[in-house]
Amino acid sequence: MTMQLNERLNECARTLNDGKLLAKLSAGDAVALELKYHPACLVAVYNRERAHHNLIMQEQSCKKPGKELYPIAFSELIIYITDTRAATEGTDPVIFRLADLATLYKQRLEQLGVDSPDVNSTRLKEQLLSRIPELEAHQKGRDVLIAFKNDIGSILADASKYGEAIHLAKAADIIRKEMLNHKTKLNNQFKEGAGEESIPPSLLQFVCNIEHGVDIKSHLKHGVVKSDLAIAQLLQYNCYTKYRDGSAIHRHSKDRETPFAVYIGMIVFAKTRKRQLIDKLHENGISISYDRVLEISAQLGESVVNQYVEEGVVCPPVLRKRIFTTSAMDNIDHNPTATTASTSFHGTSISMFQHPSSDNKGEVRAPPKVVDSRAKKVPELPESFTNIPPAFFNKKNPAPPSVAEVSMPDPSLPHMAAVRVLSRM
Repeated sequence: MTMQLNERLNECARTLNDGKLLAKLSAGDAVALELKYHPACLVAVYNRERAHHNLIMQEQSCKKPGKELYPIAFSELIIYITDTRAATEGTDPVIFRLADLATLYKQRLEQLGVDSPDVNSTRLKEQLLSRIPELEAHQKGRDVLIAFKNDIGSILADASKYGEAIHLAKAADIIRKEMLNHKTKLNNQFKEGAGEESIPPSLLQFVCNIEHGVDIKSHLKHGVVKSDLAIAQLLQYNCYTKYRDGSAIHRHSKDRETPFAVYIGMIVFAKTRKRQLIDKLHENGISISYDRVLEISAQLGESVVNQYVEEGVVCPPVLRKRIFTTSAMDNIDHNPTATTASTSFHGTSISMFQHPSSDNKGEVRAPPKVVDSRAKKVPELPESFTNIPPAFFNKKNPAPPSVAEVSMPDPSLPHMAAVRVLSRM
C-alpha cells in the first residue's frame, strides 16, 4: 500500500514548491530510506496540495474567455420566466421543462459569442431555485419540471411596485462607469467590428433590452441590429465625465469617439461641404464637429502624402501590388478661353485600371499610417510630383523597339478596379 508513497510525496512537494521537503526527498526513495511520517502530517500535506490545485483550477476558470457573459444570459432567462408567469396570471399555471430552459440558455450564450458554452442542467436548476424561491422542481420520468407555488401572483405584484426608481438608478450608474472606463482610438479605416469594439458590451445589451425586450426569446429572434449599434455608439460618444456650467456645447473626448459619429460627420462633409449642417448635427450629439472633420481629413491626407514621398510615386493606396495594370491619360480643360482667369483650369487626367484574374487577385498594400496632428489643411505634394516636364520626340517618325507579345486579360472578368488621379499642370 505504501509503494507509491515516494512518487506521491514528490508530486506534492513539486506542486507546493516546498524546498525543505524536496531536499529530504532528494536523498532517494522514501520507502528505501525508511522515512517516518505522522499520519496527521501526511494528511496535512495532501490537503495543502489539494487546496493549491483547486485554487489554480478556480483561477483558470475565472480567466476563461466569455465568463462575464454568463450572468447576462442568466439574468435574461430569469426575466423570461417571471414575465411568462406574469402574462398568464389568473389563467392556467405555467410549467417549464428544465431541458428547454437549458437549451435557451445555451443558445443565448452562443449568440453572445461564447464558444462551446458549459451548461449543466443540474447546476442551472439549483441557480434558478436559489434566485427565485417561489419555484419548485418536480421529477417526472426523465424530465424535470419547474413550476411556481400558488402564492406567486401576490409576490410578483408586490415586487413590481417596489424600488423601480432605485433599480433604474443603479443600472444607469453601473453602465455609466463602464462607459467612462472604456476607451478606444480612431483608426485610419472603418474595419469590420469597429463599432462593437468602441462600446462596452453591457451598454449594447442594455440598448437591445430597451428596443427588443428583456426576455431571452426576443434576443434570439432579433439579435443586434444596426439601430442598436448606432444608438449605443451615440450614447458612448455623448458620455461626459464632467459638465461645464453655462456651456451650450461640451467638448467630446477623443478616447470615446465612436466610428458612427465620425462616419456621419465625414459623409455629410463629403456630400455637402456645409459647416452649418455638420455643426447642427454636432449640437444634437449625432456627429463630430466641423473642426474635427477637417482635422481627421488633414490627418488622412498627410498620411497619404507621406506614403507618396516614401514610395517615390503618386500611387493611390487602394491599388494592389503584383497585378496587371493599365492606364489612360487625357486633358482636363475648364474655361480654356481665359488662360489667366482664376476660374480656368488646365490639367491632366490619369485613369488607372487593374485587371485581377482568378489565379492572381493582387497583393493588398498596407494602409497609410495616420499621424496624430492638429492641422486642418492637407500638406502640398512636392513640386516634383505636381510639375511634370513635357515629353516630346526629337524625330518625326520614331521607330519603337520590338517587344514580346503581351496577352491581354479577359474583359469579362469581374472586379475591374478603376482609380482616377488628378494632377495639376
